[in-house]
Amino acid sequence: MKLKFILTLCFAVNINACSSPSMSTEERVQAAVIGIITGSTIAYGNKAQCNHFKQKCGNDYREWQHKGKIACSC
Repeated sequence: MKLKFILTLCFAVNINACSSPSMSTEERVQAAVIGIITGSTIAYGNKAQCNHFKQKCGNDYREWQHKGKIACSC
């Protein structure tokens, strides 16, 4: 479990090249920790990623605003 947390955290911290606009370090860490606890995947500020989640997750899709940007989870 600890290794999974560390690997997920490292992945979340290094995905900024794929998101547009890039997530802050705080948002990346928050997404990784919440993902580990809940099993959800979270995206901040990336409408394309949220649209993908919406198609993929159906009723499990959640969307909200975080610091004036779109945020979503699946």
